[in-house]
Amino acid sequence: MAGFIQNEDLKTVAELVAAGSTASSLPNDDKIYVTAGGINKTLKQAIIDGDIGSSGASAPQISSSCGHYSLTTSGFVTITNLTVTITTSGGPVLLFAQPAPGLTNQIRTVANDVIISRWLRDGSVDLGGARLEASNETLSVPPGVYNIIDVPTAGSHTYALQAYAGTSGAIFWDVVIVAQKL
Repeated sequence: MAGFIQNEDLKTVAELVAAGSTASSLPNDDKIYVTAGGINKTLKQAIIDGDIGSSGASAPQISSSCGHYSLTTSGFVTITNLTVTITTSGGPVLLFAQPAPGLTNQIRTVANDVIISRWLRDGSVDLGGARLEASNETLSVPPGVYNIIDVPTAGSHTYALQAYAGTSGAIFWDVVIVAQKL
């Protein structure tokens, strides 16, 4: 019956998960609209975009470790390996730095120096960052101080953590960055 919800329109969690990101074998999935959780599209499109199903679309994207990276520069540079790419449907993305798995580490600047950092989207969009300034002593901070939420357009986006240090330099020890769709 047109205009009424029919049995084939009702989906169990198992049916949605089993469909994964293929959006196949779900009758009428292009006639049902999903408007929960910031989604406003057909069920079929929500499955294709990875908003629903077991495609792993909500899994965080994690960069490789930067290792022991020494920074001495007067201009912004992307820290080795601290880039990550994520595909979104246009919703918010949480970006943060953290210790590489199994390690406890830090970001350090020496006495009377400064580290200025910024998050960069797609090589040109400056999302802002942080300024860490040490006076008279070495300053060490956990990587988690570097975090931000971005709301990009739908599509694939590459994020990078960039920094520059003053004359004495800074060290990033075994840091990774993470992009997580919210």
